Amino acid sequence: MIGLNELLSLKSDMLAKYKVKYVRHKDSRKEYRELIKDREELLNYQAHQSKNVFKDCDYIISFFGLDGSKSLFIGAFKVNGWYENTGEFHYDLYRINLKMLFLEPESYH
Repeated sequence: MIGLNELLSLKSDMLAKYKVKYVRHKDSRKEYRELIKDREELLNYQAHQSKNVFKDCDYIISFFGLDGSKSLFIGAFKVNGWYENTGEFHYDLYRINLKMLFLEPESYH
């Protein structure tokens, strides 16, 4: 079985040139299960973290954790910057189109 790293590396040098972090959001709290039903709320949740988890990342590839080891792809995002405010870290995340990585590898810069 081909993994995501191998798939992305077939047509893109993104993983070789940039720091990319895979993110798998999973939480069993009821309010979190409701959050994932609204894409905008989920993206807002992702952009605000209690720890500085994306500070050294150029890009994140984000998934929502399902049962077991299954995941649902949310999107790929360029980390344009971050700031801290009252103990919370806020990230400027720009969604990139992964299809463009395969059609025009230079388009994600």
